[in-house]
Amino acid sequence: MTLRTLAKTIAAIALAASASAFPGAAVAQELDDPADNENPQTAPGVNPKDNITKAEVIFQHDNLENGVSVTTMALKYDIAFDANWGANIEMPISNLRGPVPPVTSRGGPALLVEDTERPVTGSPGATFDAFGIGDLRLRSRNVRTYGRVSVLSAVELVVPTATDDLIGTGKWQINPVVGAVYAFDQQTFAFAGYKHYFSIAGDDQREDINRSEGQALFARLFTNATWVLGDIKYSKSHTGLEAETLDLEGEYGTMLSRSVALSGRVGTSFLDSQRQFGLSLNLRKIF
Repeated sequence: MTLRTLAKTIAAIALAASASAFPGAAVAQELDDPADNENPQTAPGVNPKDNITKAEVIFQHDNLENGVSVTTMALKYDIAFDANWGANIEMPISNLRGPVPPVTSRGGPALLVEDTERPVTGSPGATFDAFGIGDLRLRSRNVRTYGRVSVLSAVELVVPTATDDLIGTGKWQINPVVGAVYAFDQQTFAFAGYKHYFSIAGDDQREDINRSEGQALFARLFTNATWVLGDIKYSKSHTGLEAETLDLEGEYGTMLSRSVALSGRVGTSFLDSQRQFGLSLNLRKIF
């Protein structure tokens, strides 16, 4: 079974479970009681400040320029140690394929995947197909709430575990994150954050990573246990191609039960990004 077939199977199972177990507005009726109306957590895990224990399966597919595509299945587990501290681990499995791109002005064909240069071997026009495990990501986070404002800080360690150069960065990274959430009310919030990517060691033949990234999102949660979210992200690399990218994405999600959620995203990118269109599905189990 291929990665794409597995992803479609999981999505089909999730949708079938939703249709059979929660017909019509069953979930909304289940959650729409006085206790839940006093609790803003009708859709836990949507707000970046939500420090909860959960497991996620994330399927993502991106179409790049020149017929190149990237399909990824990520397995992610979050654990909340207490009200303020938490951590997570994420392991992606990716398939990157398509025709070898034209030679760049820097002397060789390269792809810009997740704003990071990936070397491609072969003559332009030939095809490549890379499949395997990606880079392991370990994160620690802290959340502090002061009235309507929640302040977030985190650090991400990226371990170059990829089984193919096209799938991973080849670099150890330490990436700090800071951000804040403002709650307009119990169901509406905005987030603004900054993340910096630093490579500290790894394959000397691969480009060092030094990238700035700013992100803003706005979300509305509804009492029927659904939500909509808009996400804008700007990234600027300070090494290699020094690419600038702008990503715009929209998300819709629903709670299939009190502890299971399914959401989907679509988006596109601008400036130097090679991504033309992307979509993702996220199946979340809350513990």
